[in-house]
Amino acid sequence: MFGILLLLIMFAGLGILGLGIVSAISSGITTNKTFIVIGFVLFLFGCVGSSLVTTVDAGHVGIEKTFGAVSDNIYNPGLIIKAPWVEIVPFNVQQHESSQTIAGGS
Repeated sequence: MFGILLLLIMFAGLGILGLGIVSAISSGITTNKTFIVIGFVLFLFGCVGSSLVTTVDAGHVGIEKTFGAVSDNIYNPGLIIKAPWVEIVPFNVQQHESSQTIAGGS
């Protein structure tokens, strides 16, 4: 859900940036510099924000991996705020039942 919001912010930033560029071309760059700056900031916020947030699904835990090295940090299910260079790898911890019938003979 949070990822969708960041994606919408990123596209809104691109739209405002495009609006600012189009109006700057038609009327002069000094009058619409605000649209360009606001659009660029929203786009950057959407891009950076999407790499700072991840989720761990129910029935899984997240294992932290930094530059390929696995750390001892384990994350419970839910929304996680992390550094952009950290990867959270999901690991299934659900209990699975298995039944077998054994044919005995003596």
